[in-house]
This record gives sequence, C-alpha cells and structure tokens, in this order.
Amino acid sequence: ARLQADRAATEAATAKAVQDFMIHAFTQAEPWRNGGRPPNVLDLATSALERIDVELQDQPLAKVRMYRTLGRLFRVAGDVRDSARAGQKAVAELEKMPSAAPAELHDARMEWFFSLISTGDYAEARRVLASASAGAPDDEARRLAIEDARALLARASGNLLDYDRLEQSIPGRTAAFYGEVSARTAQARWHAFEAAMLVGHYAAAQTALEQAYAINTAMMPVDAPLRAEVLADQLVVAAKRG
Repeated sequence: ARLQADRAATEAATAKAVQDFMIHAFTQAEPWRNGGRPPNVLDLATSALERIDVELQDQPLAKVRMYRTLGRLFRVAGDVRDSARAGQKAVAELEKMPSAAPAELHDARMEWFFSLISTGDYAEARRVLASASAGAPDDEARRLAIEDARALLARASGNLLDYDRLEQSIPGRTAAFYGEVSARTAQARWHAFEAAMLVGHYAAAQTALEQAYAINTAMMPVDAPLRAEVLADQLVVAAKRG
C-alpha cells in the first residue's frame, strides 16, 4: 500500500509539473512577449524544448513526458530534426533513471527511431532500433512493431531485398497474434504485396494481394471501387509476370 501511495504521489507531482510547464510555455503566445507577433505552435514548442532542462531539472519524469510530447508534435509538424533531438533527450533521461519502466524506455526509443528515419540518419536509427529490440518487454505486439520498423529501415536505406524478406515473414506472425481476419493482418499482407512488387517477385505479390483481398472481403462487404482497384492491381501483377 505504501508503494502504491508513493507511485500515486510521484505521478501526481509529474502531472502537475507538466501542466505548470505547459501553461508557462503558452503564455509566450501573448504578442507583447514576442515583439508584437503572436508566435505559432512551432515557435512555442522550440522555446519549450530549450527550457525543459532548466525549468524541470528536479522533475525527471516530467522532463521525459515533455520531451516525448514535443517530439511527437515536431514529427507531425514536419520538423524532423527537432523531433529527433527531443527523442534523444527523452531516451537519455530515461537511461539515467534506475526506476524507469522498461516499456516506457522502449517506446521512447521507438519514437526516436522513427524521427531518425525521417532525418535520413539510418546508421543512428539502426543503433537505436537495436537498443529498443534488446530491451523490449515480453510483448508480442511490441516485437511485431520492431519487425515492422526493421522493414521500414531496410526500405528507407535502399536495401530492398532485405525489405522484401522481412515483409514476407511478418504476415504469418501478425495473423498468429491478431488473427487472420483482422485489419493488422490485412495491412501486413498488403505490405508484403508491395515489397514483392518492388523486387520483382510477382508470384509472391499475387499471393499476398489475393490474401489481403480475401481478408477485406471477410471483414466487410467490398464495394465496387475497391473491387476495381484490386482487379487493376492484379492486372499489373499479371502484366509484369508476362
């Protein structure tokens, strides 16, 4: 009971520190504080990123929450450099904390990885993904996400044969975990189709496309436009196979 009370108190203190920091950060939106020009969201986020270390120095969990929040904001806004910088800071803070939850550290590393992919820093992305994989919780959903990330890295870095190999191995595991007739498995089989097409494995592409189509048909009535789109894809595959 004492441990639960301590955790609740820590979480409450973290939430309050984050809230106070956000309120302070957004007071910068007042024009008189910004040379008469209302700052935009990225202005505020960039300013907040520079102040976290100082204003939240005695609240490590609050620092992590803010870095991760800003990292996601920067990524959505297309500012991938600052997104990667925020991701790096979040991971660095968690790695210094003996009590950091393994799942939170893993998820922070994965967020940093996706930002690094967007910057084109594939060597660092590979290193971060290796750390995320080594420290991943015993959770099949997260392990599948790591395989998806490996495939993404292979494609982004131009290793198309490795990309195809990974994408062909993912649907079976996805179906075993989520079920064959599921949106996740349909998406995995579609990705397998795309990968096979890229490397010219047209028989495998045909099979993956048919499997994805069968799942979609089982999940919901397939309307005419989707039928036409799938048929068109099948014609493309057939034409490439000769």
